[in-house]
Amino acid sequence: MKSTYPSNTVRRCRAACAAAWRWAALPLLLVAAGLFGSTAAHAQAIDDVRLVSDGPDAVLQIRFNVRVQYQRHAPLDAADLLEIYFQLLGNDESLTRPIEETLTVRAQEPAPSATVVYPVQGGLPVKKVVVRLGHKVAFRVRAGRSNQMIEIIMPGLAPRGAQAALPPAPAPVVEHDRYAITLKSVPLADSGNLPAIPAHLQDYSVFGSQELHGGVPYYELVLGYFDSQEAAQKVLDSLVGEFPGATVFDVVQRKEANLRSAAALPQQAEPPAAPAAAAPPAPGAAAVAGTAAEAAQAA
Repeated sequence: MKSTYPSNTVRRCRAACAAAWRWAALPLLLVAAGLFGSTAAHAQAIDDVRLVSDGPDAVLQIRFNVRVQYQRHAPLDAADLLEIYFQLLGNDESLTRPIEETLTVRAQEPAPSATVVYPVQGGLPVKKVVVRLGHKVAFRVRAGRSNQMIEIIMPGLAPRGAQAALPPAPAPVVEHDRYAITLKSVPLADSGNLPAIPAHLQDYSVFGSQELHGGVPYYELVLGYFDSQEAAQKVLDSLVGEFPGATVFDVVQRKEANLRSAAALPQQAEPPAAPAAAAPPAPGAAAVAGTAAEAAQAA
């Protein structure tokens, strides 16, 4: 009788190996799923796009996940394609990630359909969205009812039927890395004498920042970042003995203040134009003058 021992042993080994592989691969699959899920959850810059009405006008609302400040748009005349530029006021990195987003709303007669594209952009604070309308219309652009919204108004194109009320302003967004602590501030010339960072603060980001106080440049040693003022204050309370002059500041408010200060600086006047050089005498003028002098002497 032919023995089946070797084949049974092989089958059992194969089954055991397959089970071990499944258990070994499970943590890797979970980690990968967590990474991709995290990217999808945090990469969205535009929260929502909707078409509503405001009296006789249609309003295309573009709502972001962070605070923005409308800057300008182009073109200014009627069109079916426009670009809207805005200033990023928050610190959310979703607006700098290499991911393009596209949101579309269907047409509601007589208002056209709209496709809003947030293209891949670099780390500059001024961003843009590209809006393609279903057909050419007159429009104007304005800041929305909250600092997370930009609106495109299309006069006289409110959707037919019941007038849709504008939705209420959304609840404020909880922004990450909103607060930081100035550990010590010294004149820029004394920046080499700053104290060492204690070991219990090594888990935080520590960096330098230059600020103007009364027109004098100062170097600040900054500790961050914190999602809330309460969290920053809790750490600050533990630093009173080591950094008695430490203070909590709002990162966004400081950025806005710096932008306003930069905009208020006087523009450098252009140097005055150099005086025009005297024109050379016309050819023959000297000869004519000499002939006249000779004739006067002869007379």
